[in-house]
Amino acid sequence: FYPTRLALNIASGKNEPLKRDIEKEGYIVVETNYRVYAYTDSSLQVALLGLFCEMLY
Repeated sequence: FYPTRLALNIASGKNEPLKRDIEKEGYIVVETNYRVYAYTDSSLQVALLGLFCEMLY
């Protein structure tokens, strides 16, 4: 069993984001027509996004 970040944040009662989360670069844009644009250099983040989106390069 491995708790997710959401579960850890709810259990701890803290409201502030972790410092390592603030320092990350890249972002995701979702349009009203549900097109998703991801700006990242992380292959892990691209792979995770690929689980939920159809990739069109």
